[in-house]
Amino acid sequence: MLNILKNIFHKNQSTIRIRTQAEIDRLRTNYAAVDTIAEEYARVLKYRVRLMENTMNEAFVEKIAPIFQRYQREARLATNDADTREMKRLLARYTDLLEAEIAAVIVAINALWEPRQLRAALYAFTDTVNEASRRYMLSAMLEQVGYIPQSYQQTVDNGVDEILDDSEDDALDYVPVIAREYQERIETGLLEALIGMATAAYVMSQLDEWADMAMRKSDFVAVNVTGELLHELDQQRAKNLDCEMFEWLTMKDDKVRDHHAVLLGKRFKWTEGAKGAGVDGQAIWPGTEFRCRCKAVPVFDE
Repeated sequence: MLNILKNIFHKNQSTIRIRTQAEIDRLRTNYAAVDTIAEEYARVLKYRVRLMENTMNEAFVEKIAPIFQRYQREARLATNDADTREMKRLLARYTDLLEAEIAAVIVAINALWEPRQLRAALYAFTDTVNEASRRYMLSAMLEQVGYIPQSYQQTVDNGVDEILDDSEDDALDYVPVIAREYQERIETGLLEALIGMATAAYVMSQLDEWADMAMRKSDFVAVNVTGELLHELDQQRAKNLDCEMFEWLTMKDDKVRDHHAVLLGKRFKWTEGAKGAGVDGQAIWPGTEFRCRCKAVPVFDE
């Protein structure tokens, strides 16, 4: 049926290609909603980061800073007495106290990232990405073919529920990386600060830096999860709509990787991707490499 429609609507017309800047800008605008979805999801994660930061800062002011102050005061006295053994015992005692407080903070931080705290937001996120994929694929078919057969309207969502279920589980596994990396920094950094007799002001500046790193990680996770999910949904829908090819679209800015920029406008099979185009020579698709913002434009005219 699709071939018949192609003959009707594309008779005597040249093959559609994404060539002009106007066409690129239009496609980019049509897919801008996907970038907005990633930003919204990042905001959800950053809210958790902010709660995590507040929990850590409160614990530092109320529990941890006093440990630093007491240790430094007693260490200066021990240094004056030139008692090396006493210094070692002193450091061991305050290290134990600090590790106990850090463990308590980590328990509180982990509670902020429990799946039940994130599941509702994650469901909303995957539903929004799914709707964006559905709308985009059908719009592309309507634009290129001129008509969406009833049979395709019925099959466009085949296999999608399984992808969404798997993606929600994968995302729940992915998100704790943000908290885990933050925890590793506070465990290592606070112990080093104690040994180095760092000031409270210095430690607070380090806490701010570690929180900023967690914020950036949130953006990283949101873009990756969005790109990977969108790729899987689009590829499944392409199969459902008998669409064999896609055209590579980049954002055409200075952030585009060189090995992605050369793919602009080229066509590939959904089942194969861009063979050998990855950094390690692997096949890639738009959105599958870290922080990739490229889009796959479905091609229905071949």
